[in-house]
Amino acid sequence: ISNGEKITVVTKDGKTFDGYLLVADLKERTNAIVIVRPLEGTEQYDVDIINIDNIADHKIDRKEHLEPMPNIQQLSDLIEPTVVGKLKKSIAKHKKYLSGINEKVDTETQLLFNEFSKQYECEWKSGNAIFFKEFEMSIIPPYQPESCQGGSDIKAKERVMHILKEFWQKEQPSIKGIEQINSIMTLQ
Repeated sequence: ISNGEKITVVTKDGKTFDGYLLVADLKERTNAIVIVRPLEGTEQYDVDIINIDNIADHKIDRKEHLEPMPNIQQLSDLIEPTVVGKLKKSIAKHKKYLSGINEKVDTETQLLFNEFSKQYECEWKSGNAIFFKEFEMSIIPPYQPESCQGGSDIKAKERVMHILKEFWQKEQPSIKGIEQINSIMTLQ
């Protein structure tokens, strides 16, 4: 493997990254690889940093090379903003996730909240009501389509009610499994 060779990497979670391999020191054992892609019409690059332990498969095309290769200073200039940006996004995502955990509700209600928070800005109100900031609507226990309150956006309300219906149809078997595991763990 050498700098500048075209590479395709598939990670263990199924994501595919295409670009050109950029390695600072081939003799140095590293735990990550850097793939760059020139941004068309600019002298800038899109950068992906991938942990080697997360790679499921890769393919190298030795016929195609990146010319000219970015130098080490360019590498630093490329990676630092990318890493900082990705870390900020990751931290924000985890803060959002942690702020959505409500210890006052059962597992199935928390799963429902998590499902909605993937698509909408949600928060807990009054301890157990799921509140949608975007259209000022709440879902109260027992978290069924008829439990939706407020909100003037009829289409949004219908969408939330549809998601509720689908969630309960889809999640019922897995929730029973979680309850069984919880009851077994309680017995131990």
